Amino acid sequence: MRSRIRVILVLALAGLVSGCSPVYHAIFVNNTRLQIVVILLDHNGENVLASCVVSPGKTAKMDVGEGQLLALDVSRSYFFRRNFTLVDPTHRYLGDGERVIHLLLSDSGIHRIPKEFRDTWPDHLSEIAKDTDANPKFNQ
Repeated sequence: MRSRIRVILVLALAGLVSGCSPVYHAIFVNNTRLQIVVILLDHNGENVLASCVVSPGKTAKMDVGEGQLLALDVSRSYFFRRNFTLVDPTHRYLGDGERVIHLLLSDSGIHRIPKEFRDTWPDHLSEIAKDTDANPKFNQ
């Protein structure tokens, strides 16, 4: 038992020393008529950490961490930003030990999809849209 604990501690320490952190994934669901580019920036908004393109009516998966999410189309007629965190104390969006979060790209912004609506999200757009935290639209 003691050797097993030591192995776990050594592996955890090695992960911390190497800077590794658990990988999270976001699945973006595009409910607009536009092709959307999603960009994850660091907290300062200076460095691109990840990006993906989501076609209308389609989904895309991207490795994510905490920072700022931008969603825009080529013409910039659609442009939303939100602070993005993986903290979910209510477990409404991430289950225990889960590493995948689902987000809806809609005409009103970037919204987290609650776990119970992942498969039936089209039937729950008004409830999902209540997740409006930090969704300013910018016209630049």
